[in-house]
Amino acid sequence: MRKEEFLKKYNIEQEAFEKAGLEWEELLEIYTDYCERQNELEPILNMVADTLRRDDKVHSIKQRVKNPEHLIEKIIRKKIKNPSRIITVENYRDEITDLLGIRVIHLFKEDWEDIHKLITGKWEFKEAPTANLRSGDDETRFKKYNCEIKEHPYGYRSVHYLIVVKPYKQEVTVELQVRTIFEEGWSEIDHKIRYPYDIDNTIIANYLVMFNRIAGSADEMGSYIRYLHGELTELKRKHDTELEEKNRLIHELEDIIENSKMETQEKEEMRDRISVLAGALAKAATKVDPLLMKKFSSSLMDTLSHMTLEDKEREAFMYFLGDGANNTLLLEDMNEVYKDLVHVEENTDEIIISTEGFNQIEVE
Repeated sequence: MRKEEFLKKYNIEQEAFEKAGLEWEELLEIYTDYCERQNELEPILNMVADTLRRDDKVHSIKQRVKNPEHLIEKIIRKKIKNPSRIITVENYRDEITDLLGIRVIHLFKEDWEDIHKLITGKWEFKEAPTANLRSGDDETRFKKYNCEIKEHPYGYRSVHYLIVVKPYKQEVTVELQVRTIFEEGWSEIDHKIRYPYDIDNTIIANYLVMFNRIAGSADEMGSYIRYLHGELTELKRKHDTELEEKNRLIHELEDIIENSKMETQEKEEMRDRISVLAGALAKAATKVDPLLMKKFSSSLMDTLSHMTLEDKEREAFMYFLGDGANNTLLLEDMNEVYKDLVHVEENTDEIIISTEGFNQIEVE
């Protein structure tokens, strides 16, 4: 690895290199030492990655052992930025904390909390986690978990951890970066286009800021869609439960008709109308459709008017199919109607239909 070729490849000026007080021979010594250690670092990285991968909130994992050339480049840039900083073959493993790196990607913003709890439960930290945020982002949940807040100038969002792993006598630091899948997409493009050689390009920077805001909006939309899906699922569950209950009530009514004093033909006509009601209820949502109920009721009332029913029986059916059908009955109201409408006289097989208690029923 020749110095001139290396500096040209990584866009490092010779003058800046010399002002930083760097010695190429010392960098080569670090390079050689690190290359010899890479084989022992890979199993450590795999162990941490496999632990994280098993969590169901983790969408995917990216992992890497730092490229030896990238290590030397990073050391040079750190020295150029701070010439007084000392990085040697003896301490570079402590000074450069991302020799082992894992990127943890999750789908929804809210998933971060569970992943954070997993990380804090498994490993010790070399330092407090850092939440990189864009100006204006809500800091509340990150402060709740004792993260240091860092406002990133380019809108980069990610929570960084330095965890300590000790598979051997010497401790090893692993850097974890946890972010959403949309932030991952943005940061990959940002890194590919701009970092580290085109940081000062204002045109590119402005467009990447716009792109960053779109990624943030996508995260918000993803969270809302998940919330909406949960609400719709619960609504469907309630609807299915109510529909099952309505069907049960229809079956009870069929049994009542079967055991009533109606003529055979009248029973058949009632069963036909109940079949229509069952079909109408199947099309309804969480409430009974008043138009369908009214259409069914008018047809059934015509039949009832010609039936040989007791006065109280006719009165009860007329209420249920008349005034009650002009409103949208909630399921609980229908249950109350049935409780007050029908009961079996004790110690007999006689079916009694009454209107007692209708005044207490609230109809919307």
